[in-house]
Amino acid sequence: MKQKLPLSVVIITHRKDERFERAVASAQKADEVLIADYSHKPPIADFSAARNTWLAKAQHEWVLFLDSD
Repeated sequence: MKQKLPLSVVIITHRKDERFERAVASAQKADEVLIADYSHKPPIADFSAARNTWLAKAQHEWVLFLDSD
């Protein structure tokens, strides 16, 4: 079994399509993948606030924000 990288990946998305699936697949080497699903909520009014919220939830010192589109 390959060792996971000590990295948190945060994917903020509003739809689950082929691009989203590819984004999730590309993050599988990371130890933690957080998916912020905004598909059932109004569009994100303050994107930086959303990013900061998810940054606070990440376990690792290194965090990669990955757009699914």
